[in-house]
Amino acid sequence: MKVVIFAILIVMSLASLNTKYEGGQIKFEMDVHEDSPVGLFLSGSIDPRAETNNKIQTFLKLAGQYIPILESLASEANALTYERTWRIEFAGVVVDVYGYLQLYVGWRVSPGGQTATSYQVTYTPFVWGMTRGRFNGTTWPAVGSADTRIHYVHAHAPIGVTL
Repeated sequence: MKVVIFAILIVMSLASLNTKYEGGQIKFEMDVHEDSPVGLFLSGSIDPRAETNNKIQTFLKLAGQYIPILESLASEANALTYERTWRIEFAGVVVDVYGYLQLYVGWRVSPGGQTATSYQVTYTPFVWGMTRGRFNGTTWPAVGSADTRIHYVHAHAPIGVTL
């Protein structure tokens, strides 16, 4: 019963994931924002026998064009981080503006069940991103602040492998 439920979950999770087995490697592609002209696209390969051959690439999809932005190799997660602060002072008024962008690409490997002749492993490529903006205003009689945080992507695509 557990095997049937596990198989159904794997099939459902791979519905939006395009995978193929080629030359000992599992190749995959996933469009995180399928219906949008702007979004993220993951592409890569996983080699269950040699972890150093694993590769995930992340592309920014912009009006049908794919722009490479981040790559993760050999089971090392990779991050893109941008942070900027501006300060404006004029006539006793101080305004601080802060911007932050973060994007992580990598994968997790989870062991599954095993028998005398096989071993199940789940590879889960993922992409996670957030951005934050903060605005502070200060004068002698008043102080004001606004802070917002947006998680713009959190996608993962489990791939089950029996070795």
